[in-house]
Amino acid sequence: MIIVRRAKVGDENGMINFVNEQIRKKEWNYTGRNKLKDKNNLKETRKNLLSKKPKTYYFLAFDGKKVIGSVGITPRNNGRLRHRASIGWGVHYNYRGQGIATKLVTTMLVFAKKKRFKRLDAEIAVENIASVKLAKDLGFKIEGHIKKGMLLDDGRYVDTYVVGKLL
Repeated sequence: MIIVRRAKVGDENGMINFVNEQIRKKEWNYTGRNKLKDKNNLKETRKNLLSKKPKTYYFLAFDGKKVIGSVGITPRNNGRLRHRASIGWGVHYNYRGQGIATKLVTTMLVFAKKKRFKRLDAEIAVENIASVKLAKDLGFKIEGHIKKGMLLDDGRYVDTYVVGKLL
């Protein structure tokens, strides 16, 4: 059974291991991160989870005790953009295609509304068909197309979509 819940203190090792495993297996292709997380990232993640006003809010998917998916929103905490947040998600390569990302993002949408955000946005590689489809299925609209928006580890540039959803 897959459990989705908000990340809490004590989850940081699982979160770091989840990301690092995807990077090692070259399964984290369409994210901005291509470097393994280290002890500094562990401390930052723990500090974020302890904060009353975190830099990023996370929900995690678990299969037993192992983190197999995550979704996060990063608020724009300043001035006229404080009603907005960026969203990103990922699912372990062995668990893709099972509706886990849908459950994670849907859970985060409810949370974001409760936090009174008015808008979420993301940048998704055009060739990341699964994430583009998920975003559209959950009501995100393609608002822009960025040529060579992301540089992949193999040296290729790929176009990205900017997607947004009003809450």
